[in-house]
Amino acid sequence: MSPRPPTPPDQALSIMSPPLPPVVKEEEKSYIVDGICLSEDGLSQVKEYAIEAPPTLTPAQKAASQARKKNRQQMIKQSHPQMSHLLSTSSSCKC
Repeated sequence: MSPRPPTPPDQALSIMSPPLPPVVKEEEKSYIVDGICLSEDGLSQVKEYAIEAPPTLTPAQKAASQARKKNRQQMIKQSHPQMSHLLSTSSSCKC
């Protein structure tokens, strides 16, 4: 038996799997928040640590809250007459 001649490099590559297509890297999206450019990861962190604003009250809810506040003040005034003076001086706050 005679030794086999070496296989040319072109034939050796033909029996291998086809080359993989080049990896196309997707362009990372960016977001502008308060004038700062953020990646998706940065935006998710900002959202994670963001504090939600308290819900705004409707006029009816505000009126009910003020009525409860007045009721509490009246009850305190009736049960503790000395508190009347303190409440009258602190009630100037429009919270």
